[in-house]
Amino acid sequence: MTPSGRSVNAAVCDTSLPWRALDPGEVLLPAPNTLVLLEDGELEVHGQAGLLEFREGPACLVRGGRLRARTSCRVAEILPARLAGSFGHEQTLQLVCEEARRLERWRDGQLRRDDDFFANDRGGLVPGPYRFGPYSALSVLVRGPTAHTLPRGLRPIPGLENLSLAVLSNVEGCRALHTLGDHRDYGYREVAGFVPCWGPRGPGFYLPEVYPDAYLPILFGREVYGFAKRMGRVLEHDDGFYLIASGTHRMRVRVGERTVASHRLCRAMRIMRWALRVSRPRLYLRKQVLDVGSGPRARHRIDELVVLPFSVFHLEASATMRRATIEYPDGLWTLPGEPLGAMSLRLGFTFGDGKVVRRAWWRRRL
Repeated sequence: MTPSGRSVNAAVCDTSLPWRALDPGEVLLPAPNTLVLLEDGELEVHGQAGLLEFREGPACLVRGGRLRARTSCRVAEILPARLAGSFGHEQTLQLVCEEARRLERWRDGQLRRDDDFFANDRGGLVPGPYRFGPYSALSVLVRGPTAHTLPRGLRPIPGLENLSLAVLSNVEGCRALHTLGDHRDYGYREVAGFVPCWGPRGPGFYLPEVYPDAYLPILFGREVYGFAKRMGRVLEHDDGFYLIASGTHRMRVRVGERTVASHRLCRAMRIMRWALRVSRPRLYLRKQVLDVGSGPRARHRIDELVVLPFSVFHLEASATMRRATIEYPDGLWTLPGEPLGAMSLRLGFTFGDGKVVRRAWWRRRL
């Protein structure tokens, strides 16, 4: 245990502090300039934009805002001076500094998400191709309805009608290979749903919703190719991750004990790598761009089905998890279902040239 961890544990063991119990769903509004010690349980931290993060005990919180108990919690709200008198000035300072360092890491992460590159100072986008990885990903196989997500021109693959993937990608080595790119590597986290489907160019995957935690992948993904991307807050946990979108808790994934990939699985990965070299995989995307009209005149100027081939240059399985759980707290995830298992991967790929395979010639009203 780290020194800061020992300090938190020591603080929450102080019986002289004003401890109180919170039931699930109960809200705490800390007074200004107070600290909140969380002995055990899990708190939701809310701000003006909605849900920000989760904190599990033992923990010390120095930020304001609304706190909501996700589970039964034991908390103490206390002024720093009183905590110092009970716990000691040095230990109290250590607690506050550790939380400040955690928030500083958060701020650094936000700056990373705001990093960008463009073709020129007028905001021109850099054309493809783009290269990604190798990077780590957690893929969860889910059984549940999928056909309702497929647009016109796509249909389920027989035998895979009710299967989808929920994938957390820790994207690294993201780079534009075009000469207008800045030749730097970028990174971000992303949660996406993948639906196996059959389309005009054969089998592939359709992505009904994608949540990067940086705005540039949204800009390039939506405007260039047609990915259904929007901003998400992706919080990793030791055994899974949270997805927060539009200020609400969209998804919570937990996986069981990890087992090192077996020889059988590694052999299957070698066969898959060979198959991917022989038969180029593809994504199907629905690219929609609004016209300039508003109100009752609002229409899509572009409404196209795009096929995007990609070449996999790295693929290996690092671990499997037989047990996985998924919760959909706000009920808005497009592909809810029962998790069947999970796998950790290392993946690297390059996009090819996309093609429009179906176009809506009519001007569709929203």
